[in-house]
Amino acid sequence: MKLVTKKELIEYIWNSCKGEDSAVDWAREKLSAGYKIRLEEEHKNVARIGMLMSQISGHLARDNTIRTINAAEHIHKGEVPEKLVGSDVEPCFIEIFERLENVSNS
Repeated sequence: MKLVTKKELIEYIWNSCKGEDSAVDWAREKLSAGYKIRLEEEHKNVARIGMLMSQISGHLARDNTIRTINAAEHIHKGEVPEKLVGSDVEPCFIEIFERLENVSNS
């Protein structure tokens, strides 16, 4: 079974949260090439990660001083962006890091 990488999964979920059509195109392409985007037993975990990323995206969109933060890249690195330490979304990052440990795509 071919699995997408953790980085690809993070970017897919992030782009999906932002409503980008490219996320759907990417998923179709990967699925048609025989990849599994995620395992069924991980569905709830991945759905929760998506909800947390959506909260982060909404937080970033409301503030011009942090709008340019590439949250997906920071999530892939396992770090909270410095400007968001102590913010309302810092716990979202921490929960995402914990949940990504349970995702088999690495």
